[in-house]
Amino acid sequence: MGPERTPISRIANIITTDLRADVLLLSEINGRAALTTSVEMDRLIAVAGPHWQYRLTASGKSQRLAIMFNSEAVRLEACEEVVVAEERIQDADIFARDPLACSFTFLDANGAL
Repeated sequence: MGPERTPISRIANIITTDLRADVLLLSEINGRAALTTSVEMDRLIAVAGPHWQYRLTASGKSQRLAIMFNSEAVRLEACEEVVVAEERIQDADIFARDPLACSFTFLDANGAL
């Protein structure tokens, strides 16, 4: 029997092997204060492989939105966080995490458009 797989390696395997995803949207991702980086996403990317990258929203306090993508399969063209003015319902902002909109070009097997 092989070595025990960590939760991060199991998640990376599901994304890269089971789902065969090249672009994946993730929510409820822990973010570093005042930065658009995440310890958990850094760990996931390291296990998923060298061609995986991510973008993370600045909004959302500790819980953020992320887009994870395989740079061998897609080229990131643009990525913008859409700032939505605060609107409160039942004392909570309806957009606690502003939307993250990214545009990708899908590449062929040779890495060309």
